[in-house]
Amino acid sequence: MHIKGYLGLGSNIGNRLLNLYRALCSMQSHGINVVRMSSIYETLPVDCPLPQPNYLNMVVMIETGLEPLDLLRECKGIERSLGRERPYKNAPRIIDIDVLLLNGIMLDTPDLKVPHPHLESRAFVIHPLAEISPDLVLASGNTVADVKKNVKKDKILAMWKVRDEGFRECEENSYHS
Repeated sequence: MHIKGYLGLGSNIGNRLLNLYRALCSMQSHGINVVRMSSIYETLPVDCPLPQPNYLNMVVMIETGLEPLDLLRECKGIERSLGRERPYKNAPRIIDIDVLLLNGIMLDTPDLKVPHPHLESRAFVIHPLAEISPDLVLASGNTVADVKKNVKKDKILAMWKVRDEGFRECEENSYHS
């Protein structure tokens, strides 16, 4: 099976930019090919029970031969390998990798819901997704660009452009230091 889709990445502990880089590099060695990347957005925490540092978020378009639940397992494995801990719901995180959309696939399992249930309501997802796929039609029947018009960006503090080729060549030891 060959799947195209979108993943959301976020980090708010430690060197947030390096955490994103390490996750992107790990994806390539886990059967997840990053095709396009959004800019990186600094955002305020959302739905967090306790005060937390700001996040760096981005969305990537991927291609993979993995089945959806295998993709989820690989993403969770990458999170663990980079030090992700889950002491409580919505705790601060070194890295978070969410499966947002998988083209042509809808799933509702205890472990994975595709499309992601909060996809169309979160600025830190919709704004970067609109940057790389504005004409993509979502489950609601609306394009990402149309949904973006109605999602407040008050939680977005800043945006940094990323050159795709900067993450294309990941050296093995570049993310183990």
